[in-house]
Order: sequence, then C-alpha cells, then structure tokens
Amino acid sequence: MDAKVSNASLNAPAELNSAEGRLVQAREAFAKKEYEKAARLAEQASIDAEYARAKASTAKIKKTAEEMRKNIDDLRQEIERLSHK
Repeated sequence: MDAKVSNASLNAPAELNSAEGRLVQAREAFAKKEYEKAARLAEQASIDAEYARAKASTAKIKKTAEEMRKNIDDLRQEIERLSHK
C-alpha cells in the first residue's frame, strides 16, 4: 500500500499511516505465530482504515483505504484459519 502515491498523506495522513503501521505490526505478529496479538492489531488497523476512508476527500483515497481494509480482512481470515488448527 503506497499511501503517498494516492495522495492520502494530504487528506487523511494520521489515519492511513496508523492503519498501515498496525497492519505491518499485525503481519509481524502473525509471522511469529502470535495470533491473538495479530488479530488485535488487525482489528485496530481496520478501524483506522475505515476512519480514513470516511474522512477522505477523494474517491482515490477512499479506494486506497478500501484496499487496505481488504488486505486486513485477508490477514484476519488467515489468522482465524491458523489459530484454530
């Protein structure tokens, strides 16, 4: 996700940066098999991404936030699948 390319940094910088940072942390926790932590971070990233989408002033930024939400949802599904093995 390249928020700067989408000009998100001009319209919802804190929210998208927070969502992106938490998504990275969630992926790191997931890689360490810390599924509960990964799920919590993914949920926080999802909330941040949704807020950024709602705050965004252009369709392009909304699309960026929606793509981030999809990535978060994909990670959540993988966490759910692996944490119940």
